[in-house]
Amino acid sequence: MIVKMITYDLPEGHDDTELVRCLEQYHDRLRLVHGTWLIRTDDDAAKVRDRLMPFLNDGDKLFVSELWGSWAGSYNLGEEALTWLTHLEGIEQESLSNDLT
Repeated sequence: MIVKMITYDLPEGHDDTELVRCLEQYHDRLRLVHGTWLIRTDDDAAKVRDRLMPFLNDGDKLFVSELWGSWAGSYNLGEEALTWLTHLEGIEQESLSNDLT
């Protein structure tokens, strides 16, 4: 299964409750930060997008992409997020260097 990154931005006053419920139906998922989710699924990005579209309104923004390669930037994400991220297969965390020379 491939990890997809879903990010959305809703104008003030738009409710994301139904969108969140839809995302929570994915068994292997992580709400990284508000408006950004990671899910592991065999669905392609277009299928994920199409599944979420009924829960969007005019002015809402949605972006779905595959997450592959390496990742970094785990500042203050919390233990649950770091555990989920470090167990991704095929996606490497960038190592941090302590070499100051």
